[in-house]
Amino acid sequence: MRSAKPNSKVTSLGGVPQPRTEPRTSILQNGPLPTVLRAAWLLVAFLSIGFFIAGVPYRYQQLQVVCAGAECAFGQLPPDELVALENMGVSTSQFAAYDIALSTIMALLFTTVAFVIFWRRSREWMALMVSLWLVTLGTMFGEVGNALAANVSSLQPFISFVSDLGAVFLLPLFLLIFPDGRFVPRWTRWVFLIYVLGGLISGAIAYFVPSVASSVDSAGILIWVTIQLTGVGAQIYRYRRVSSPFQRQQTKWVVFGLSVVVLGLFLLSILQLINLPFSQPDQAALFDTLLELTLPTLIFLVIPLTIGLSILRYRLWDIDLIINRTLVYSLLSAVLASIYLGTVILLQTIITAVSGQESPVTIVISTLVIAALFTPLRTRVQNFIDRRFYRRKYDAEKTLSAFAEMARDEVDLALMTSELLRVVEKTMQPESVSLWLKKKDKVISQS
Repeated sequence: MRSAKPNSKVTSLGGVPQPRTEPRTSILQNGPLPTVLRAAWLLVAFLSIGFFIAGVPYRYQQLQVVCAGAECAFGQLPPDELVALENMGVSTSQFAAYDIALSTIMALLFTTVAFVIFWRRSREWMALMVSLWLVTLGTMFGEVGNALAANVSSLQPFISFVSDLGAVFLLPLFLLIFPDGRFVPRWTRWVFLIYVLGGLISGAIAYFVPSVASSVDSAGILIWVTIQLTGVGAQIYRYRRVSSPFQRQQTKWVVFGLSVVVLGLFLLSILQLINLPFSQPDQAALFDTLLELTLPTLIFLVIPLTIGLSILRYRLWDIDLIINRTLVYSLLSAVLASIYLGTVILLQTIITAVSGQESPVTIVISTLVIAALFTPLRTRVQNFIDRRFYRRKYDAEKTLSAFAEMARDEVDLALMTSELLRVVEKTMQPESVSLWLKKKDKVISQS
C-alpha cells in the first residue's frame, strides 16, 4: 500500500482513510535568526504605529487649513469646496474628524490582522513578511505619515523608509513568494535581488544628486511596474504548475481581494467621470474629494480580510462559492439597474408626451417590474455563470440529475449498474471504477 506523503495527514470519511494535503511553508529553524527577525518585525511595526499616532494631530490640523492650488495636500479643501462644505452644515473640524476616522479604521484593521498572523504563525517566513507588509500598508496608506514628515523634518528619512518598505519592497516580494514563502520559478529570486539593489542605488543617487531625482523617480516607477507584472506572471505559473489544491484556495482568496480592489478603483474612476446633477460646480468638486477619501479606504479593507483568511484558515471557506455568487449578483444588479433605468425613462417619456407632466407612477411601475423579474433573471444568470465559468460542475449536476430521474423508474439491475459506473466515471473522472454488489452469499464485481 502506498504510504502517505510526509506533509499529509489521514482523516476518515465513512470509515475509509482519506489523505489530506497540508500547506508546505518555509519554517524558520530554531536558532538566533528567528529571534532577530521577530525583533526586527516588532521594531518596524511599532515604528509604523508610532508614526501614525504621532501624525494624527498634524493631519487633523492640516485638514482645517484652507489651501490654494498646488499647495493642497490630498484631502485638503480649497476655498470653493470649503464654502460648499459649510453650505451643507458641516464644519472643517467635522470633515477633519471624518478623514481621521477613516484612516484610523483602516490602520486598526490592517494592524489587527497583522498581529494575529504574527502571533499565530511567527515561525513561518511567509507569515512574517505578509504581516509586516500589512502593518506598513495600513499605517502609511493615508496622508497621516506625510503630515508628520512635513512638520517634523527629522523623521522624514524614517517615515520614508517604513513607507517604501511596504509599497516598494514587500509588495513585489509578496507576489513572488506567496503562498509558501519560496521563489517560483527559482530565477525570480535573482530578479528580486537585482530589483532591491537597483532600488538602493537609485535612492542613494537621488539623495546625493538632487538634480537627477525626477529622472530616477520616473525610471523607478517603470521598474516597479515591471516587477509587479513579473510577480503576477509568477503567480499564474505557480497556480498552474506548482500549487497544491490548498495553495490554490489560498491564491483564490488573495486574487478575489485584489480583484475587488481593482474593480472598486475602476468604479471610482467611472463615478468621477459622470457629471452628476449638482446645482453648483463647487458641490461636484467636494463630492469628488469625499469620494476619493471614502471609497478607496472601504475598498482596501478587503485586503487584510482576504489575506488573513488565506493564511490563518486551514479549512478555508468555499471561495469558489463566494466568487460564483459575486459574479451572479454583480451581473444581476447590472441587468436589473439597466432595466429599471430604461423602464423609468421610457414610461416617463410616454406619460409626459400624453399628459404633459411627469408622474411618480413610473417609479412604482418600474419597481414592480424589477420585483417580478428578480427570480427568473437570477436563475438565468446563475445558469449562464455555471455554464461559462463552472462547466465541469454544471455538467456533473446535469448528469446526476438525469441519473436520478432514470433510477426512479429503472428495474433492470444490469442496466442500472452500468449506468452508475458511467455516471461516476463522467462526473469524478477516476483512474478506474469498480462496483461490488452483495447478493445473498455471493459478491458480484463489475468494472
